[in-house]
Amino acid sequence: MDLLALCRLEKKSDEIKKSIERSVNFLASNYKKVKRVDGRWVGNTWSHAYTIKAFLEARNLDFLSSKKVQLDDIIKHQIQMLKEYQYLDGGWGYYDFVYQTNKPSGKSTSFLIGTILIVLKDAEKAGFKVDKGMISKSMGQLKKQRRPDGNFLYSFDFQFYTGRSINKTQGSLARIHGCMKALYDWQDSVIKSTDFEPAIANLIKLNGWLDVVRKRPVPHEGWYKIAGYFYYYGHFYAAENLPLCQNKAVLAKGLADIIVNKQELTGAWFDFPLYDYGHYYGTAYALMSLIRCQQAIAK
Repeated sequence: MDLLALCRLEKKSDEIKKSIERSVNFLASNYKKVKRVDGRWVGNTWSHAYTIKAFLEARNLDFLSSKKVQLDDIIKHQIQMLKEYQYLDGGWGYYDFVYQTNKPSGKSTSFLIGTILIVLKDAEKAGFKVDKGMISKSMGQLKKQRRPDGNFLYSFDFQFYTGRSINKTQGSLARIHGCMKALYDWQDSVIKSTDFEPAIANLIKLNGWLDVVRKRPVPHEGWYKIAGYFYYYGHFYAAENLPLCQNKAVLAKGLADIIVNKQELTGAWFDFPLYDYGHYYGTAYALMSLIRCQQAIAK
């Protein structure tokens, strides 16, 4: 995440370039160590997705041109890993509590499906081969998790309980943006004619429902079963959708004001203290969100 954020900086000092190169070298030396920890936990899917996303941008930097072939090979490997860890229901998730099969048999989560589909579309646009069957299955699963009101289920566990609070507008505030973007990128006919502005406007207007659990350590302890780790994730994907909005400058200012006001005295951002890396991903998400907001306002 931090590498991706550094790659997106328009102006890169020598210090930033050195940081990017160190990050690339570290990931290139250690990416094969990212594995499924045990039968229940399939969180490696997040790493595979964001490694692809970061390397897709790093491979285009002039000062890393000598590493392009190596980065391309790693991207291909990570795409294959996503294929191997695609759930039996067609999507992706990070838990498999019951059967713990080699091919994960848990219930996929809408927001991870969206995250991965966006990455795979980026990879395809860059010329990498992406299995059509993998896309078809995951698209089918994501569309199953879209409610008639446009919100998305937290996961396929709720297929018979779609009215639970976690699946309503407030509960879906942070994950709707990535899910919508994924369907848009892969040419879903319904989303192609959908207005993206109301979802971002809701995130700004109803932000307190997310903010009230920011920094609280227990997952899903907030109203609408919101977890703190959704905060900067949601703002990042909302900012990614600004180019699809007519009033992008107004929405960008609303998002930017929220994010700037949440910056810590250290200069970092973080939303979830249960893990020891919250400041790192929080800062990366926030920085990339502000970059997108700045671009939208400038236009």
